[in-house]
Amino acid sequence: MKTKWILMALLIGCATLTFAQTKELKEHRFKKTSGTLRIEMGLVNVEGYKGDEVIVSRMVETRAKDPRAEGLVGLSSNGLGRNVEEVGIFIQEEGDVTKIRLSKMGRGDTVFVKVPEHLHVVIQEVAVFFTTSNVSVKGMTGELEIASTSGNINLKNITGPVTAKTAVGNIEASFNAAVKGPVSLMATTGFIDVALPKSTKAMLDLSTTMGELYAAPELNMEVLTENIAGNEAEDVTRVATVGVGEAIAKSMPASVWPKFSAGVWAKSTITGINSQVKAKLNGGGEDIILRSAQGKIYLRVTEN
Repeated sequence: MKTKWILMALLIGCATLTFAQTKELKEHRFKKTSGTLRIEMGLVNVEGYKGDEVIVSRMVETRAKDPRAEGLVGLSSNGLGRNVEEVGIFIQEEGDVTKIRLSKMGRGDTVFVKVPEHLHVVIQEVAVFFTTSNVSVKGMTGELEIASTSGNINLKNITGPVTAKTAVGNIEASFNAAVKGPVSLMATTGFIDVALPKSTKAMLDLSTTMGELYAAPELNMEVLTENIAGNEAEDVTRVATVGVGEAIAKSMPASVWPKFSAGVWAKSTITGINSQVKAKLNGGGEDIILRSAQGKIYLRVTEN
């Protein structure tokens, strides 16, 4: 009987080794110099570069080939396209739009995508159960559109235009040059933290329902209006050029700007009601809209 159990254990061990999987870095490249790249997945890291190819790479599981599948191709409900099996992605062309989706293999792995920096990139999260779908983008000069339901969005060294929204997560964005188009960032439960060059010309519209608003006093900000809790009797219209930090506190009534913290941050401490600020930066320019339902909003100067 003991010999029988030993033989069974050996057989199970051999089977485990046969189907054991290791991960290797795989890469796929294709030309794209214009139009839109639509990435339909979560856990994606996008980086812009000066080139003419889209380069997709990820760690994928290597498996023994299925002899029964020899001579056959993968079948998907996504329609006609290229099933790049070695990287585990499905590529589909629709006019000037190129779509990239994950195949079933290794859905929990981060996908790295290098993109010609000028392309229009759309990232639509495809949620995977029990995973957080964080999106990271850097070095892009083209238009960005990002939608996530369960993860953070991190944007670094971008110029816009950009539209980004997340239901459960934070948004961080840093602009390394003049904002080239409208910016709209919206978070339901998380904070929004935006860094802009000091010389940025923009029209600001900042709003949070349950959080607080913060802004760096170095920004040349001209505060225009503030509507507290929708009460018309308390609508405030003020103009204040924020060159010296205390100017913003002095220009607003105590009920709106009750505190100014050590000349470092201008702060609205109105919580639990709709706090909204509209302002001009350096005389006005592109629209920058920041919205959070439950989180705080931070507006700072880009670090050199």
